[in-house]
Amino acid sequence: MAVNPLSQITLDAEYTSGPLATSDLHAGGIFFCVLYEEVLIFRPNNVVELDVRILDNWRPLDDEADFLSKRSATCSYGLNDREYLSCKFPHATYTGLPCDLNPDWLAFHLTYRHFDICNSFVYTLRK
Repeated sequence: MAVNPLSQITLDAEYTSGPLATSDLHAGGIFFCVLYEEVLIFRPNNVVELDVRILDNWRPLDDEADFLSKRSATCSYGLNDREYLSCKFPHATYTGLPCDLNPDWLAFHLTYRHFDICNSFVYTLRK
């Protein structure tokens, strides 16, 4: 029998993405970039918090840092019909599992609600 992914989550701890970036080449090739990380905190009452932290508002095009910060949200988490972790934030659904090699790594597939794109992120338990 497979291990329940919920039993592998460390509650009240931060799981952080690696440094991420939103970037663009605009106006004849000028480079724009904002560096950030996402932090997930799973709470005992099946609530998960997403915090988007700006690491460096380095070369913003417009208000990317404000836009990214507005993705910070709270939602419930649980298992979907395939027994994967599922978190349905207002901007995206995160579906994933702890990695077999290291359960302190949570791999998620992100499906965005208003964009026809998907991403994959890995969050590492911050110790």
